[in-house]
Amino acid sequence: MVIPARTQAKETYGFVNDVGEATDLNNVLNRSILPALNAAGIGWHGWHAFRRYESLSAGRSGQTIQAILRHANVSTTQIFTSRL
Repeated sequence: MVIPARTQAKETYGFVNDVGEATDLNNVLNRSILPALNAAGIGWHGWHAFRRYESLSAGRSGQTIQAILRHANVSTTQIFTSRL
């Protein structure tokens, strides 16, 4: 579930955990992502690489990938998709 979450700087959106608090990305990484990567023999290359891989891996359209990555211009997105 996505809810508005307050941070020190501004209001933003995020995922909530079972007790209604903002999800801790380090917990997601340690409990879910790293075990799956380790089982597949794949190394962790950081959140930026994960974000790019996840957006590009499901055969989505360029405009959908642009929206996921929040690129202002689709030409920025095409830099990544042209490498596939």
